[in-house]
Amino acid sequence: MRKKLLDFMQGWFGFLWCVVILFSLLTVVTSFGNFTTAIAWSATVKVLVVAGGGGGGGGGDVNEGLYKCGGGGGAGGFIYNESYPVVAGSYSVTVSNGGAGGPFDVKTEKGGNGGNSIFDNIIAYGGGGGGNGENSTRGNSGGSGGGGGANHSLNGWAQGGSGTSGQGNNGGTAANGDINVNQFGGSGGGGGAGGDGGSGVRGNPSSSGVGGIGISNSISGSPVTYAVGGNGRVTNDSGNGNNGSANTGNGGEGGGQSGNGGAGGSGIVIIRYVTAEFGECTGGTITTDGSDTIHTFTSSGIFTVKMLSLPTVTTGSTTNTTASSTTLNGTVNANGLSTTAWFNYGITSGSYTGTSTTQSVSGSTDTSVSVSVSGLSASSTYYYRIAAQSSAGTSYGSESSFTTSAAPTPTDTTA
Repeated sequence: MRKKLLDFMQGWFGFLWCVVILFSLLTVVTSFGNFTTAIAWSATVKVLVVAGGGGGGGGGDVNEGLYKCGGGGGAGGFIYNESYPVVAGSYSVTVSNGGAGGPFDVKTEKGGNGGNSIFDNIIAYGGGGGGNGENSTRGNSGGSGGGGGANHSLNGWAQGGSGTSGQGNNGGTAANGDINVNQFGGSGGGGGAGGDGGSGVRGNPSSSGVGGIGISNSISGSPVTYAVGGNGRVTNDSGNGNNGSANTGNGGEGGGQSGNGGAGGSGIVIIRYVTAEFGECTGGTITTDGSDTIHTFTSSGIFTVKMLSLPTVTTGSTTNTTASSTTLNGTVNANGLSTTAWFNYGITSGSYTGTSTTQSVSGSTDTSVSVSVSGLSASSTYYYRIAAQSSAGTSYGSESSFTTSAAPTPTDTTA
């Protein structure tokens, strides 16, 4: 008996608790007044992230009478996302420099790896530095791998570094020369976003590995090729390697005799979106291309996403009310978007069978909206609210009411 009583009390307690919660929710909803149909806002952007290219490896000292050359630097990692989801808020953007070119006549130092470029959770890895010619070292791994360095007096091959899957490719292998048969060597080219770096070929003449091809992308509004691997050199060549172009992620060229490797090109981050789907976003250099807005980051910064602002609406009082007509009034702030406003009305609270004509609203200040409605019934209470719609969504004002006046008494013409 005691257990039955306890179960009964628990059941009633749970029921009453649910009633309390439901009443609280209804109180919150009915007291809210103006409301909107929009829910949590999100949209997508196109994003290109390119890391810094690797520096080319350094060559040897021509005064030593031996031929040596550095491998080409690997391209920076290349990532393009056609539809990356964002919400309102701030996103950190990191744009990194390319790696330093390797010095000549230093056995222990290769070309430097490029730095990583980052947008939110997208990380593009810096390109691998090219191997040095002084000691015929392997190229570094990275977004794309650096090419191996070549030496005229060391038989064998120096492999290129490995590229990162989905971002780049492998560096080319160096072919060392053979001093005994007067054959020259060629260093490997750095890997590119679109293909492996070429391998060097021993001979007289020898040939160097060509840097791997990059990838063309038009996110900026015109086609640009990014992330090209740096070229290798032949062992009997001389001079410094060429630098990778700025903000391309290209690898630096290997250094020849008494030449330093070229520095890798710096990275870049570009964000593009449909202008009408966003508020006024900030960050980077802002340009437009047709219906799209483009944010170009050539240095680190912050990309701030702003959502579209819904119209702000307030239901006002009626004026000029008669037995069959009235003027409905309210205010609308379009918040910078092209907006259409109207009124809903009907004889039942919360149920609107009538819709007024519309009025266009623009700008970012409160604008008065007044619409006359006719064909109403005399001595009747009507409920109404203002509504406004833009590309951001629809807003509804709180409900108000008015009562039409009595129908005029017919004039007695028989007296």
